[in-house]
Amino acid sequence: MDRKIIGTRLKMIREEQGIKKSQLAKKMNCDYTHIQKLEKGINNTSLCFLHNLLSVLNKDFSDLFNDDYDVLVEEYEDEPV
Repeated sequence: MDRKIIGTRLKMIREEQGIKKSQLAKKMNCDYTHIQKLEKGINNTSLCFLHNLLSVLNKDFSDLFNDDYDVLVEEYEDEPV
């Protein structure tokens, strides 16, 4: 799985919960541009950061790698930026 798909799934999870990038960044003690670049698949991240990010979103790795998101990712990627 590549980082763009992971980023898209992270964005979907965040938006499902109504959390803004800036709110998530504050909880993660990082700049919102780091979250933005993760969601766009530009930046890599550590497993530790990803684990903490998922914890803040009340999710775990199984939620991130759930195949149910595959169809949604394709639809999401087609949306204009």
